[in-house]
This record gives sequence, C-alpha cells and structure tokens, in this order.
Amino acid sequence: MKKRLFLFLILTCCFAMSAQTINKTYHFDEPKINKIRGYDQIELDGCMISAEAGNPSLPYQSVSILLPQGFEAQNIRVELSDFVEMEGSYNLYPYQSARPYSQKTYEGFLKNEELYSSKQVYPSECNGIITTNYMNGYAFAFSAFTPVQYIPASGKVFYATTATVSIDMTAAKTDKSAMLSNNYLVRERVIAMAQNPEMIDSYSINDKSLNGYELLVITPEEYVEDFDSYIDLYTYKGLRTRVVSVESIYDTTEGIDNQDKIRNFIINEYQNNDIMMVLLGGDVALIPYRGFYCDVLSGGSHQTDYNIPADLYYAALDGTWDDNGNGIWGEIGEDDLLPEIGIARFPFNNKEQLNNMMNKTIMYQQVPVRGEFRNVILAGESLYDYPRTLGSDYLELLVGNHDDNGYSTVGIPEDYNFTRLYHEDGNWSPALLADAINSGTGYVHHAGHANADYVAGWNGMSITDSYFSGSNGIDHNFTFFHTHGCDCGDFASNCILEKMVTISNFAVATIGNSRYGWFNEGQTEGPACHLQREMTDAFWNDRIPYLGMAMTDAKCQTAPWVNAPGQWEEGALRWNFYDLNIMGDVAVSPWHDEPFNATVSYTPALLQGDESMNINVSNKGIPLKNYRCLLYHYDTMLGYAITDENGNATIEFAEPINFVDQVRLNVNGMNSFPVETTIECISDDSPFVYPDVITVVDNNGNGNGEIDYGETVTLKIDYRNFGREATSDIDTYLSCCNAGYIIVSDNEAHIDHIDALGVVTINDAFEFTVVDDIPDGTVLNLGITISDGTGYWHKSFGLEVNAPDLEITSVSYNDENGDGIIEAGETVIFTIDGINNGGSDSGSAVLKTSTENELIHVINNEIELNAIEAGGSFSTDIEIYFDELITDGSFYNINFNLTAGNYDCHYNYQGTISYILESFETGDFSYLNWEFAYDNDWTITDEDAYDGSYCARSGDIDDNEMSSMIIYFDAKQDGELSFYFKTSTEEGKDFLVLYVNDELINRWSGENDWQPFNMSIPVGTYKVEWRYDKSPTGSYGDDRVMVDAIRLPINSLIMTNNVELTDNELTFDIYPNPNNGKFNIELPEGNFSLKVFDITGRLIKNDDDIGGICQIDMSALNNGLYIIQIMDSERCSIRKIIINK
Repeated sequence: MKKRLFLFLILTCCFAMSAQTINKTYHFDEPKINKIRGYDQIELDGCMISAEAGNPSLPYQSVSILLPQGFEAQNIRVELSDFVEMEGSYNLYPYQSARPYSQKTYEGFLKNEELYSSKQVYPSECNGIITTNYMNGYAFAFSAFTPVQYIPASGKVFYATTATVSIDMTAAKTDKSAMLSNNYLVRERVIAMAQNPEMIDSYSINDKSLNGYELLVITPEEYVEDFDSYIDLYTYKGLRTRVVSVESIYDTTEGIDNQDKIRNFIINEYQNNDIMMVLLGGDVALIPYRGFYCDVLSGGSHQTDYNIPADLYYAALDGTWDDNGNGIWGEIGEDDLLPEIGIARFPFNNKEQLNNMMNKTIMYQQVPVRGEFRNVILAGESLYDYPRTLGSDYLELLVGNHDDNGYSTVGIPEDYNFTRLYHEDGNWSPALLADAINSGTGYVHHAGHANADYVAGWNGMSITDSYFSGSNGIDHNFTFFHTHGCDCGDFASNCILEKMVTISNFAVATIGNSRYGWFNEGQTEGPACHLQREMTDAFWNDRIPYLGMAMTDAKCQTAPWVNAPGQWEEGALRWNFYDLNIMGDVAVSPWHDEPFNATVSYTPALLQGDESMNINVSNKGIPLKNYRCLLYHYDTMLGYAITDENGNATIEFAEPINFVDQVRLNVNGMNSFPVETTIECISDDSPFVYPDVITVVDNNGNGNGEIDYGETVTLKIDYRNFGREATSDIDTYLSCCNAGYIIVSDNEAHIDHIDALGVVTINDAFEFTVVDDIPDGTVLNLGITISDGTGYWHKSFGLEVNAPDLEITSVSYNDENGDGIIEAGETVIFTIDGINNGGSDSGSAVLKTSTENELIHVINNEIELNAIEAGGSFSTDIEIYFDELITDGSFYNINFNLTAGNYDCHYNYQGTISYILESFETGDFSYLNWEFAYDNDWTITDEDAYDGSYCARSGDIDDNEMSSMIIYFDAKQDGELSFYFKTSTEEGKDFLVLYVNDELINRWSGENDWQPFNMSIPVGTYKVEWRYDKSPTGSYGDDRVMVDAIRLPINSLIMTNNVELTDNELTFDIYPNPNNGKFNIELPEGNFSLKVFDITGRLIKNDDDIGGICQIDMSALNNGLYIIQIMDSERCSIRKIIINK
C-alpha cells in the first residue's frame, strides 16, 4: 500500500534577490518498473534515464524554458512536492558508461558500492546545472531534474507528483537581437522546443528584407562556375542560392584564421540576408574544418580528443567556441548547442568527384526512380556481448511512434517495406546489405562497428561503382546512408563515407561520425541513437524537407539533454553532438514516399490593394504540412508563408499590390515536385473568369474519380469570376499538349452570363477518352481558354493518369539436387516474382519464356496469370531442363516477357552452367578471355602442374620488371574466387601479387609449393590480376610463379577488355548510361571506328566511320553489359554500357 507523504524539498542554488524569476510546473504519474540484468529501473513518461556511471539510474525531466528577450538564466531552484512512497524495496540498476561502437572488449560492470550501502537520500541534488543557449537569437534555459528519491540501503523509492522549477534571470551580457530571425521555420522550431511557447510573443523582431537568399555555397574560385546547374536546381525548388569563392572571403573578412573568417562571413550573411543553409564545397584541403575538444568518462577511464572534425562550428553561430582564447575549441561553457542554420559538406578534391556528387544530387531530385521510396533498410550488428546489446534494438525505435527513454519521436510508418538485416536473425552480412541497396531503397539506417576505412562489413576498396552498380540513379535510386559507427565519417581523412558520396553510384549523402559513435550497453538509449531518432522525427513529424535542416532540428531537440546529470561528466552525448556530420548536399530533399505533384489551391487573380492571399496545399485530399509558399514579382519576393497542419498558409505581402502584371507562385515541400504557377494582378474594374474547381467524372469507367487508361471521362468545371465586374457570352475551349494520349470528343463549352464574384457550374464541360497504352503516371498537360470577346483568360493544369506498370523484380531458382549449382541434365524450377507499380489494375497477363540455346528446354513456356492489382505482386514457377550435352562453364541467357494488354516488361537472366574452372588444359589461354600486361606475357607450362597436365607460369622477366595475367568477369551472385599458386622467388623481394579491381589483396614470395587461396566475391564486376613483380636486384630459385585451377564464382560471366589502353587515351562521352539500347556517343571531330562486344568477347557491331555526336541503336540486343571500343589511328579507349529495357 502506498503512503502519501506531505512534504516537499526546496533546492536552492545561489538565489539572487535582484533577479527576475520565471516559473514552470511539471506533473508526474505513477512510474513503471522494468527489469534489467536482475536490477530494477524506474521509468516516468517524458523522462530520460541518466546518472553518473556506477550510480543508481533515475528518470530525469528535461527543462527547456524560453526566456524573455534580453535575459539570461542565472540560477535554478526545483521544488518537489506531493511525494508518494512506492510499495516494496528496489535495487536500482547502476548506470553504465556509454561506449564507443568500435570498442568490443568488456571493461567490467560499474557499480558504486559505497553509494549503494548509503542510508542517505540519493541524489543529494535533484537537478543539474542551468545554462543559457541561443537559437536564432531566442534565449533558452536548459537543465534537467529528477522527481525521484532513493535510499539505496533500504531500497525505498519516493517520487514527487508535482515539481515547480524557478529560474532566476538577469540581464543578458550580450545583445543577441541581430541574430533574431523572422523566418517561419525558425519560429516553428522555437515553439516546438519551448516548454512555455507563449513566451515567444515577448520577442520584438525587426523585419529583415525579403530580398535576401536562403542557400549559400562556399567553394574555391576554380569550382564556382561548376555550381551553375546547382543554382538552377534550387531556384526551381524555391531556394535563392549564392555561390561565393573562399578566396574572396579570406580577402575581405576579418578573423584569427581561415576557419574564423569563413564563420564570420556566414554570420554576416545570416544577420543581413537571413540565410537558412550553407554548403561547404570542398574537402578539408579546400574548405578547412574546425577541430573540437571533448572528454568522455567511459568504463572508468577518459577518452579525450582535441581535434574532432565538426562542421557544427559553421552552423552554431553564437559566441566564438573558444571564448578564453586557449586554442581548445568547444569546451563546456564556450559551446553553442543550438545551431542557427543547416550545414553540410561536399567533400570533393577534384572536378570528377564534384561532378559525381552534383550528378547524384540533381538526378535524385529531378528524375527519381519510382516504386522504391517506401523501401527502407535497417542493418543492425551485434554491438556488445555482455550485456547483450543489439543494433536492431536501436533501429526499431526509428519505426512508428515511440516515447521510449523519456522523449517522443515519430518515425517511419510501420506499413513501409523494411529489409531487416539483423545479426540475431542470422541474415546480417555486408553482401546482403549491398544487394538490398542495389535492388532499390529509399534510405539505409545502420547500427554497427566501424572505423575510418570500414563500415557495415565493407572496407574502402569495396566502395566502387561496380559493387553498387544497381544504385545508379537509372535502374535504382541513389540513396542515403546513416550510421552510428565510429570514425567512418572522419572527413579529415579519406574516410569510407566520403568514398560513398564521391563515386558516381550509391550514396547521395552520408550521415555519420567523424570520431567515436557511442551507445549505452544493454539499453535502447544511447547518444548516436538519440540523434538518429530525432533526425528521423524531423522528417516524419516536423516534415522538414531539407537534409541539413533536419540535422539542425535533431541537434536542437537533443541539446537540452547534453548537460543532463550523467552527461556533464561523461560527455558522450556532447561528443556525438559534435562529431555527427553530413557529407553531401545540405539542401537535398530525401524522398520519403513516392513523388507526386502537390495540388495547390489559390486565388488565380489579385486585385489592386490586396495585402495577402490564401493558399491550400494537399495531395489527393490529404493536407500537406510545412510547405513553403513563395510569391515573386520577377526576382523580387513579395512574401512567403508555411502551410500548417491543415495545409493552409496565408502570404502577407510586404506592400499592397499596386501594379497590373503577372506574379509567380512557387510551392515546395516534402515528397512533392516543386509546383510553380502564375497569378494575374488585375485592376478593380475588370472581370476575371477562371476555372476554379475541376472535377473528374468517370462514371463510364471504374468510378474512382481518377483518370485510368482506356477510360472515357468528362470534366465538371466551376467557373468563377474573381473580378468586380460581371461579364456575358463567354466561350471556353479545352486543349491538350500531349494529344497523342487522349481523343477529345467535346472540347467546347459556353456560359451565358456570370456575375461579379459569381460562380457558374457546367457538369459536362468537356469529354475525352484516354488511350489504352498510356504510361502510368503520365500527366495530361491540359489548358482551358476563356474569352468574353474583350477579355482573354487561360488556365494550364495537369491531370495524372493511372495505368499498370509491370515489373519482374527477381528471378531465382531451385536446382534438382539442391546444391544451388545448375548442372547438365538437371530440371530447374525458376521462380519469377514481380509487381504492378502502377496506379491501375492490369488485365489478365501472360508470361512467356524463351532462350536461343538449343540445349535448354523450357517445359512450360507460356503461363497465364490473373489480373494484377495496382501495387500488387505475383509469383509463378517455370520448369526448364538443361540438356546433358551442355558443357560446364558455358554461358546461357533466358528471356522472360510479361504482357497484359498493351503493357509489358522484360527480364533477361544470364548465368553459367556449373562453375567456370580454368585449369589451362587446352594447352593455351584460349578457354577464357585472358589479357596480359607489362614486360613479358605469361605462358603455359606442362611442368609440375597442380591439376592435370598444364598450368600458367609468369613471363621470363628481368630485375625491376613485371608480368601480369588478367581476367575480367561479372559476378551475378555472391560467391568465391579460388586458385592454387606456387612460387620460387627471392624471399621478401620478388612477389606474386593478387589485385582485385586494382586493389592489392595479397602477395607471396620465397619457396612455396602449391597452396590454395580463396576469397569472397560479392555481386559486381571484377578485374582480377596475377602479377609477378621483381625487385631491382637479386634472384633466387626458378625466379617464376605459377597459378592453376582457378575457379570463378557461380554464374560469373566472362568479359573482355579487348584493348590495352595507352597513355594517349581517347576521351569521349556516352549518354544515357545505363540505357534502353538507344544512346549517344559524343566524339571529337574526325574519323573513328566503333566496335561493340558482348561480355563473352563476341563482336556485336562494327562501324569504321563515325565522329561527332552519333546516335546508336542497339535496342534489339538483350539486357546486359556490353563493351564499347573507339579507335583512331593513334588512340584507343573503351567504355562499358548497360542495356536495361
């Protein structure tokens, strides 16, 4: 039975009689008791578990109080009252240190035995320190307190149901008014953070000019012009962008060093132009970083770093970060935990890397691959053995709504398609993760171990375009990679996250730690997880579209906990707060759902003297929150607003409308393409007739109120006169820019009269029929022209059409003996899986299977399928017999074609029979497409072969020479490369060296009899080279090396490089690539020859006279990889292309 205690505790910290005071009351319900490792843990709603390491864990309430303008916090007092004693006795869990993700050793269980035997009330002080922090000029008081009291010796627990926090204030030492922003997004963030949001009305803000800009790029002078397409992209997305050379900043801005000059320039642009985001255009050699200090008490010892790479320095703009001038940046009390702007870095070192990053940023946003953005990967490793700590426990907190660990977050919808690669489920592997990425995903979340050149089981050499060939922006989307791992985001070195964004495939941006990532053992709370939860919430709850601003919001929401008890001394949350950075574009908007064109309702005409306009933004009737609505007259911004929960926004103009002209409305936000339209500004004495509401009527179709393929529809139109003058005898006409998709049967309507500000409805204004082969998602670009004989009005609008969009997503097989290897004489069951990505159901479908190989027999080559629902999937089996006469290692090609009415899709499956085993028993190199390099070619020898009669032997070379044997192949599934080798060379000087994709894998020297070697080969394209490399002096033994019994992975397709590239390599461009078989080759002027080979080296196309821009049509070829060779009399070069129809 509970005993209610009528007592209270007042804790006082240096109360100043002259200070003004602000009060806040908190209320608490009955705690929950959870078990952890045999101990009790008390949890209160809205409170986070914390303590100093080894002390009893208690729930702490954060204090985040918005102070009146011009004040700062001086002291804090917490009055706890209305105590309740909890029934029973409790042994509270000793709080354990946060640990780096890279630390795998067990350092022992921390417990303060002296405190646990104490009869005194714990804690002796219920609250932490009070600090004042500024966000965009708004002052916040941060602290934390616990309403729970514990007597360790007896196990008694008491909790207060009421707590009153009093914060004594004094006049601020520094005037922050210049930092105040009237940006709507800032105001929303302040309201969301403040536990007393009404205080925001005490702030008086001088309106800043609307003619500032939002996005600043800082880059070296030589790269400024390379950002022209970037400026165009974000102008289209409603972000005014300015690119400034870092050299000009150094020349014109004061500062103690270059970092200080850059930051001072950013502060100036923020104060004068109200910038929202900054992109640092260049790696650290081009744009320097500021290294922060942090110290963490972990496992009884200190982890200290004085040089944590932290671009937060350029985003958190209050103070200097080194107020005492001792050269130690980011010390407690000199920090700024509330960044004003979004920050990110393009970590390029040359134009090729910049072009790769620019291409991914633009392609991802402008031409997304549909059907993948609800696919999310959660990759969780085992983090710690005792207590067992799993990455999956952290990642699951990103899914759905959670109030775990004292704070609430809204995460990824639970009905999304999750690929969960978890250690405890036995399906965690780097190869499976790469395969999931190559199959198309919207976002990758990873919790696991890492270092600067290692993450998610990959090392730096794994991060290649071939390894991530599927994530190329055409077959499947580029994506985002967020990890908790240590050091992998150390952009001061050539870290692995940097490689992900600077190659041409894979990541648009990466989010990770430049030093340690930290977790709390045995719990579901930890510094890295906390920040990731808040960043996910910024997307899904706050609907923040921009990557850099989402991180800013995450850090601001996390800031109140940084100095909480258990964090002030430990510092792990502060450490992660500092070292979490974005490599990629600050303004990129991740697609978190399938892209759409938002529906924008607005007044199509503004009258003289109008001071505002109302806007509603929605998608299929669902209101859209946090959409930016901007109104321009040419390049001058007239006003802007942000939509609320109901999709409504009101733009208040800086000045009343005083001109007759057109203005431009730009609307943009999460998951929508930008919407831009023109609005007429008219005089008071004119009519303005406009089709205000357009309704699709499809009673002769499926009646869903949408346009589907093959339907005949009518348009119901509400015509509104927005002018203050009536008009009569009005004719209206329908036009279509993409008329090949519809057949218009009625394109005229007439209105006798319409009153001033009146409405006339025509139920069947226009009628048309949609063709039955229109692509899904096609937007009919329609126009309605209206005229009364004197006035002329026009509305352009788009209506989206639904249709099937069929895709065969995968082909797998089960062979007869179950060993996973297709062999001669086997009947194999192929399983074909697919989906209808379209917005309409398909008709009944037929799947046809074919092959040109006479030794492969399709038993059921035509299968009928039922109609496939929109968004639905199908799966069916095909029996195929592989003749006994088919040879091991031979290549096969099977085509699958799915047809439903006028809609179809294709899938080309390629593989090999059994393994490809090169044992050189042909007595030459003719079995595979071998190539050779350097001073003397390898030869075939019949002396001392490992397997059979023959093996390969290095060429006869002299000191300081090399001899290489090279094979190219495309691994269609994960497998293994194995071979045997023998060396007779000078120990430690003359080596047989194995290279894979030009990366050194291993090397051997000395006297070695035949030995095996094997290595894993994930899916991808490979160049494997065996090189004998002799030192400048000395010889020993035979001075040769030998290789035999080379076995390639299952389903590896041999490729050809076919030419040896010279130093005078020919430069040319191929686009698009991948393609549907039709592509362009852009060459210099002159005469060139073209050869096209398939991956077996077979010549497909030969043209001896091409030059300039050539259009090539190879659409008759099957899907797959092909080799392009271009030559003239002096130069030769090759490229690889992918045909995917």
